[in-house]
Amino acid sequence: MKTLLFITTAFFATATLAYAAQSAYPGEALYIVKVGVNENVDSIVALDTAAEAEVQAEIFAERLEEIDRITDDVQIDSKMADAMQKEVGRQFALAFELIQEVEDENDSAEAAVARAIMQSAIDYHMQNSHIATDYLTDDLMVYSKILTESLIANAAKA
Repeated sequence: MKTLLFITTAFFATATLAYAAQSAYPGEALYIVKVGVNENVDSIVALDTAAEAEVQAEIFAERLEEIDRITDDVQIDSKMADAMQKEVGRQFALAFELIQEVEDENDSAEAAVARAIMQSAIDYHMQNSHIATDYLTDDLMVYSKILTESLIANAAKA
């Protein structure tokens, strides 16, 4: 009986922690749970490469949203800006690599979904962010160019 109580308590505590971490900002203690646990679970439950590409594209979009939210509340120093810029770059590379794998599997429609999520996030951030893009503008322009060029290259193959 004590074991069951312990397991039940541990389960609910973990679930509560994971839920609370969903709204964590970079630099907050629960952010590690969000990135290290919640997002990994999302990737694990993706049924195929296309689904994982979409999950990673959504996480990329979420990184840009986090930057917008945090810059409204916190003064960004160069160390934080560098860390956020590296994380956005890491997430872009991960999602884009999966998009390429999906295209290699000849599933261009599914790849287009993930690509559109990423491109929409970039476009929105570039048009609506007032502070964060000061240090991300060049990177986002490069990411947009990479997405566009890969779309053109994929269309030429078809």
